[in-house]
Amino acid sequence: MPVPPDRCRIVLVSPPDADPAALPRRIAEAISGGDVASLILPQYAMDEIAYQKLAERIAPHAQAQGVAVILAGDSRVAGRIGADGVHLDASPREIAEAVERAKGRLMVGAGGAKTRDDALSLGEARPDYLYFGKFGHDGKPEPHPRNLTLGRWWSEMVAIPALSKPAPISPPVESGGRDRRRFRSLVGLRVFRFVDAGRSRRRGQSSSRRLIGGIGGVMILRRLVLLAVLAAVTPALAESAPVDPKRFGLRTPDLAYGAYQRGLFITALNLAKPRAEAGDAAAQALVAEIYGNGLGVKRDAAEAAKWYRAAADQGVAEAQFRYALILLDGEIVAKDEKRGGELMKAAADAGNMLAAFNYAQLLLSREPGPAGLAEATKYYRSAAEAGLPDAQFAMAELAAGGDGAVGADEAKARQWYEKAARAGFDTAELMLGVWLIEGRGGPVDRKAGFAWLLRAARQGNAVAQARVAKLYMAGIGVEPDTLSAAAWTIRARRAGLKDADLADFMDGLTDDETKKALAKADAPL
Repeated sequence: MPVPPDRCRIVLVSPPDADPAALPRRIAEAISGGDVASLILPQYAMDEIAYQKLAERIAPHAQAQGVAVILAGDSRVAGRIGADGVHLDASPREIAEAVERAKGRLMVGAGGAKTRDDALSLGEARPDYLYFGKFGHDGKPEPHPRNLTLGRWWSEMVAIPALSKPAPISPPVESGGRDRRRFRSLVGLRVFRFVDAGRSRRRGQSSSRRLIGGIGGVMILRRLVLLAVLAAVTPALAESAPVDPKRFGLRTPDLAYGAYQRGLFITALNLAKPRAEAGDAAAQALVAEIYGNGLGVKRDAAEAAKWYRAAADQGVAEAQFRYALILLDGEIVAKDEKRGGELMKAAADAGNMLAAFNYAQLLLSREPGPAGLAEATKYYRSAAEAGLPDAQFAMAELAAGGDGAVGADEAKARQWYEKAARAGFDTAELMLGVWLIEGRGGPVDRKAGFAWLLRAARQGNAVAQARVAKLYMAGIGVEPDTLSAAAWTIRARRAGLKDADLADFMDGLTDDETKKALAKADAPL
């Protein structure tokens, strides 16, 4: 049975107290026992030479099994041994520099966040994942409650994957005591859901009447990240037979998808295309993604459309969504709104959150009255609950206006605004800021309201920029600051927004104040 791209996978982390001589064997056994995506090797207390020697013994075997090897230590070692990524406990600036240097050649993971602000700052550097905790400092078998809380919050609000030390669980036992201990060589797993909804966040746009996605974007994979920590095993157990993967309820690893994850796109295409031609739906979707995005090959939208159609005909939700967009657009293949709508609905009903949002948009365009709105609301809600900011904003607007099947509920509207705002949707940041200042849907919090408006303003939202200018003028949520008020007024004007009150304010400035405000407006944010 083919392995679809949308599935659960495991991330392994080597323990701090492992015997270096036995560790390569233990890791090999662990990889054989489950669908492992990545292996993180922390340096711990090892010196550079010992760390490199250990990594050289482990990495080739792991990579041969389609496992990406990430080094959490001396980054120079990663380059020497051909690792697939690096993990850094560093400042946001250092993470951003590492991401820039990697330029897609290496994965870059970030750790060390202790607060939500820490996490958001690191997230702005766009690492490939965020680890809540610190390797070698989690001495207890249980995860730190703070890290689990942060991980849950992050995975609900932000598209970048979240990892955390797992909570212990008691796995099922199928045979005798020795096998039970052997099974626990992979300690219990903590699961975080993540989705890539980054393409849905467009500056200054609300959710009204637009489709999101497209053939040229990065593939959106809804997956679960499992973080497992290797536990100690006794010498007697190390001599036992390899773990049967069936005991984990897992399937044989997909080598084509493993190559795709590691950025080996030509290898992935060579492995997947024969399977796609033989009718493997998952391989067809992968081939379509490679051609659609020009990954390792010349971008070929027509070829991508052919393979998306083949996978869609076999019920692959992601392919149904992609091919629906192609049919509705009508540039690559003949436009077919009826079939496009059918495929969009099928993908939405299968749980694809982008399809759910887009199908809601289609329903409203086709039937703008109360009946269409009530039906669209079901799909908006589905996408919003899955974490899509566009849909969360739509639900907030519906709850604020009492439209559709939601009913007027300002408290609920404020909650949806906050969810979308925390995901970086600037219009939601604007609305949340206004509501916090006005006390709509909950208590007044002018300081927090100013912070959200400032965040939206820095993203280029002209309305938020004008609001921030007025808050600086009046000293609401922030200390009064004439120059800052003038600078934000200038930025809003440059974005095309005109406001009579702000015009009067600017007319009252001295020439020196105007000059300083212009300099401040020209300075980087």
